[in-house]
Amino acid sequence: MTEWQHLYPWAIAMLLNYPELQGVSTVYGVDNHVAQVARRCSKATGGFESPDEHVRVFSDMHMIEGEVYLLHAPEAQQRFQLNVAAWKSGDTNPLYAIHAKEMKEAPTVWWRLLDRRNANWVPRLDSALKAGIPTLVVAVALNFSGPRSVIARSQRRGYKIEQL
Repeated sequence: MTEWQHLYPWAIAMLLNYPELQGVSTVYGVDNHVAQVARRCSKATGGFESPDEHVRVFSDMHMIEGEVYLLHAPEAQQRFQLNVAAWKSGDTNPLYAIHAKEMKEAPTVWWRLLDRRNANWVPRLDSALKAGIPTLVVAVALNFSGPRSVIARSQRRGYKIEQL
């Protein structure tokens, strides 16, 4: 454990929650599959946030937020199984319910992880759509769940969302 002493609490939580530690390979993830198909079809790919913005989601956390994030790490295995079941069913509503308690306990952590990012992504999605750029959004399913999700924010802008 001495090799972890220099890590921030959020980094330890990420190591504890790493999918491979839960018997899951990210090689078979939807994001990797979509990227491979896009490459085969010579389609452009990009993101709604830069790598630097993504890293800052965690690196800008206050120490207390990182500690709270770490305190929730032991429940990750159980939440992961519930998340997968909800995702497989195609219903994102249970995802929000699964995480609602944590969101109430640590609102600033969830603001960093989801709410602020969703708020930043929707105008970028809006710009792509208005420019006529065919756009597929691949993100953690929780970004599409709840009252401050990408879906809810897009609907408030007048978009009709259809689940395929």
